[in-house]
Amino acid sequence: MLMSRSRTVWLFVVGTVATLATACGSDHDSVFQLGYNLIYVPPANDPGRRDPVTCLSADTPTLQLQSVNTATNAMVVDKFTCDQNETGGVVQSSVLPAGNYEEAIRLLDSSGTSVSENSTPGILRRGGSTDLGNADLLIQSFHITWSITRAGQSVQCAAVGATKVILSAMLADQPFMDVSFPCGPRVLDSPAILTGVYNLKMTLANDANQPIGSPLIKPTVEVNDTQRAVLPGVNFDVP
Repeated sequence: MLMSRSRTVWLFVVGTVATLATACGSDHDSVFQLGYNLIYVPPANDPGRRDPVTCLSADTPTLQLQSVNTATNAMVVDKFTCDQNETGGVVQSSVLPAGNYEEAIRLLDSSGTSVSENSTPGILRRGGSTDLGNADLLIQSFHITWSITRAGQSVQCAAVGATKVILSAMLADQPFMDVSFPCGPRVLDSPAILTGVYNLKMTLANDANQPIGSPLIKPTVEVNDTQRAVLPGVNFDVP
């Protein structure tokens, strides 16, 4: 994946910062605590929808919490493992001096690129944990369904020897994603993607990755950060 790709940033502002700190506390145990949820960007026809997504499905094995002291610009970055079946959780910063901070939580894909980000200001008191509430980490990805026909009739995957569909995506004319999905479900949700203009190729294939029929090409697929990248259904017409 390209490290120069643009990334989508979602801002999350907490109106009230709750803290367990006490006036007589010290900096020895002053930390921020932040909850997070991984959800797909809602589809255009249902903007309030909240579909959870796992770290495995999004291919996002790492979380990063960045704390920047706004008075000194001192920065501390903590990294956490995003478990495969996890759709949310809570992270806690390293011990920090009391003060005003800008907190940013990022979700990193397997190449180390940030695919979703959220930030909020926070005031860290002396002693104890300052709870910053919960942040949504919105995941953009392709959602594609397909059908298979032969001589104008709908057929199952096994009838044509198909076991998988290979999705190849190029962003800004550079290789971005090449991943396969089981043929049977007739639907795929790709790993997390960034915004931009893509060229897509879908190939119906057998276990040896040999194509069955001609690949389907979808040039100029524009992806934004306001609605899920749900593509019209495709049909593989095989001989």
